[in-house]
Amino acid sequence: MTLTLDSTVRDIHPRIAARRVGRNQNAPGAHQVVAEIDIVTVRQLLHHYPRTYIDRTRVTPIRDLRPGQYATILARVSNVEKRMSAFRRGQRPKSIVTITLYDGTGAVKIPYFNQPWKEKQFVKGEEVSAAGILERRGRDLQLKQAEVESLKDEDEPIHTRRMVPVYRATEGIAVRTIRELVFHALQQLGNIADPLPKEL
Repeated sequence: MTLTLDSTVRDIHPRIAARRVGRNQNAPGAHQVVAEIDIVTVRQLLHHYPRTYIDRTRVTPIRDLRPGQYATILARVSNVEKRMSAFRRGQRPKSIVTITLYDGTGAVKIPYFNQPWKEKQFVKGEEVSAAGILERRGRDLQLKQAEVESLKDEDEPIHTRRMVPVYRATEGIAVRTIRELVFHALQQLGNIADPLPKEL
């Protein structure tokens, strides 16, 4: 099926459009959430303009990073570790998956809380691009709020390695989901005719 501006958001990429926030299987999918803010067609999605952009084209060696700095790095996964948080009365232990990235100049860690599937998402030796805010935790450097993408040839840069759009989101859908839907829509549509007369 050829995607057009009048296609539905679900037609862009059914798996991404059905994505839910959290683990509640009864929660609405992304395409249902955006329909509540009057975004049903591809055209309406593309008119949901970014509120700002983040420049993730500049890559910094890990040794040159400073705490508090927002940075993009290119590195390889040197370790993937999964553990459970310490037991606290009245609370269930949470899983913590930590990936360690090394670029030849230094190492940085990225922790994921309560996301056990991250352990299988990354493979030792895999090259990735990561962007986030650097902070020091004891002797370790960590990237907070990190966006990580594989650098495999078949992977497209969506959240890193480019000028990344930041969209207005609403409860029940993540900004990255909107970004992925827009990215895939533009990939499938090709050139879009400019509605303004040529003389303008």
